[in-house]
Amino acid sequence: MAEHLIDGEFQSDKYPTTPRGKVPLSCKDMMAQDLLWEYAQRRRKIDADFSADLEAALRAQGYVPLDEPVPALDAKHQQVSDQCRAVAHIAKTISEVHGDLAKTYAHHGPEAHMDFVGRLTAERMEVLGDMANGMDIVQPEDEWLNPIFEGVPALPMDPAMTGRFDAKTAFAALSPDEQRSIGEAGLLLAYCIDRKEFLDPPGRAKPVPRTDLYRAFETAESEAYELLLDAARACELPEFDASPPAPPGLAIFGIAQCAVCGCTEAHACPEGCGWATEARDLCTRCAAAAH
Repeated sequence: MAEHLIDGEFQSDKYPTTPRGKVPLSCKDMMAQDLLWEYAQRRRKIDADFSADLEAALRAQGYVPLDEPVPALDAKHQQVSDQCRAVAHIAKTISEVHGDLAKTYAHHGPEAHMDFVGRLTAERMEVLGDMANGMDIVQPEDEWLNPIFEGVPALPMDPAMTGRFDAKTAFAALSPDEQRSIGEAGLLLAYCIDRKEFLDPPGRAKPVPRTDLYRAFETAESEAYELLLDAARACELPEFDASPPAPPGLAIFGIAQCAVCGCTEAHACPEGCGWATEARDLCTRCAAAAH
């Protein structure tokens, strides 16, 4: 450590003639090209000629900006190239977001969302770690990550945030008789709700008269609700006795859901919200609170 510092200033050992405080970067260095391109964009207002010349030098070395399609490609090459650029862009965005989170929690970030951020980043570490191993890009200098991965199981979590109730998995584990009882009651309940809406459509300006037929569906709906609840409780699923209860998981049904508050596209937060992540697993209200 500090072998490149002299009196607090950076000094390149590979290029010792470089003045102190300067970092030698080459337009041929693929690891530096995107940084140099970004610097050219930032420098343009100050020195447009410098930016143009730096861009030209980078292009001469084969650099293509991530947001610039490569011309004259057949459809398949173009699609693969676009997908690679998309992955690079998403990875950069993820890196920037998590860099900000790292700074936030390095200065004692908000306690209320620490369990959520801890659980979410642990899951993402696992996924990205598997990807890195599969691509065989793990380097010896990445060993500093090992104790972080090892520390994940010891990270205390709020029990309410450690998982969601997976209805599909729970249902698949039931016996055929239990599945039939729940399925029959659920179908009856859905039928009653659907036919009630047929008789009195939502949003109708003037409610229809409550006829004997409508009241029959109301009564059956209440009975079906009790039948369904009794059938589910009779299965003695451990999730039904958990305290605190695990929040219901909706993603398995293709419904985007905030991992913190549980809001969805159709049922947003009372004060209004949108999605803060491309994965649609965190709403803007909870993201703002986390920061």
